[in-house]
Amino acid sequence: MAGITDRACDAGTSEAPKLLSAAFDWLARAQAAPRHAQREWTERGIALLPLGTRFNSVHLPAPLVHLAAGTSDLHVVTRMFAELLDGPVIHNRPQNGYYALVACTPWRP
Repeated sequence: MAGITDRACDAGTSEAPKLLSAAFDWLARAQAAPRHAQREWTERGIALLPLGTRFNSVHLPAPLVHLAAGTSDLHVVTRMFAELLDGPVIHNRPQNGYYALVACTPWRP
């Protein structure tokens, strides 16, 4: 995930647990019952979050991201996102895709 504090969240740093906790809390608030999302993460390692209220997502196919980064190395890609985007990015490992989270803006005709 990138952009939590305008830099990559590196699991090798002492700040990583605090940053990850803050990120999970922010994401969980997308649900009407944030504690439910937190419980799903704890028990199952995954939680479904609604789009369209707190944030939306933009799918970034891994081959396109890797081409732009010049590598498929996750650490390099994470740093690239941290430098280029002003917000979090989720890497979906099973499907090998990336999702940039963007703030919702009201639609105006």
